[in-house]
Amino acid sequence: MSYDTAMRELELENELHKRSAAKRFPVFIDYTMPSYSRQWFHTLIAEKCQQLIEGTLGTDRLMLFVPPQHGKSEIVSRKFPAWVLGRNPLMKIVGSSYSGDCKLKCVK
Repeated sequence: MSYDTAMRELELENELHKRSAAKRFPVFIDYTMPSYSRQWFHTLIAEKCQQLIEGTLGTDRLMLFVPPQHGKSEIVSRKFPAWVLGRNPLMKIVGSSYSGDCKLKCVK
């Protein structure tokens, strides 16, 4: 395989990954933060977030009950709004928090 062919295949793989990230929220997390160590529960949270925005969750609300330091803020407050707005820039998103400090950390 020549260098040009290998580079072209790499470019095509990257393009497929990018397109998949636009369609699937769990893939978007990997695409935007390759070093993130996504565990099974991160994937579950991401899939439920995607179902919520696509209207296939069966409800218009999603509550997460996960211990501290398990990636809730990164997934739900940072990555999810970015993914949603990338798909629909006119979507209105409201974020809330129990603490002003926590809210400000998420919007930076």
